Amino acid sequence: MNIIKNPTLEYNYLVETEKMDKQAAWEKSTGVVVHGDLLAEKHLNEDKLDDIDPEKGRYLLDWISKKEVVFARTTPS
Repeated sequence: MNIIKNPTLEYNYLVETEKMDKQAAWEKSTGVVVHGDLLAEKHLNEDKLDDIDPEKGRYLLDWISKKEVVFARTTPS
């Protein structure tokens, strides 16, 4: 669908196909595709954190820091 302009610089591609270290892939990537299962897992893991905890939601801030972000197979909840 060409949502990600340069798929070879997408985070998951770099980790899974190019076998890059996760940190190096994150630094090199210009986009990320976030699967709904991962989003739900992260949300569930942070549910126990206090709302004023600065780490709560950090993963979302990291994701949206990329130029291109695709949330795939998600539900409205």
